[in-house]
Amino acid sequence: MKALLLLLLGASAAAAGRLERYTPAAFSSQQQKDAYILLQFNSDSCTVCPRQEISLQRLASESSQPAVRYFKATFEVEDELKKLYGVSAMSTLLVFRGRYLIGRSAGLYTEDEIRAFLHKSMLEDRGKPKGRPKRKYGPKR
Repeated sequence: MKALLLLLLGASAAAAGRLERYTPAAFSSQQQKDAYILLQFNSDSCTVCPRQEISLQRLASESSQPAVRYFKATFEVEDELKKLYGVSAMSTLLVFRGRYLIGRSAGLYTEDEIRAFLHKSMLEDRGKPKGRPKRKYGPKR
């Protein structure tokens, strides 16, 4: 029993320290946990994306940001996701706190730039109450 528990804890710690491929199920699971999430839109034809991905993998393996989950989505494939968040450029980074978008940037590729962007997004969000979900209907008049 202890071995199984240690294996599961090790697997979740390993997942927290890497850049995961975007899947709607994994992404929404992290959103429901109200976690900080960094989502990268990458492409094979993008010149910035490989350098950005290397920096993101290094940041994901650091222990200084254990509360952040890193996901990468393919720019050409995730059309619905692009439309939902208004993404029009490759190498776009989005930062979420749960379901709420708190930061957006494109073209950053060094570790320092991405770390500063992530830190700024998280600091600006600190202390703010959780936003209310949008109403499905308008107010009655």
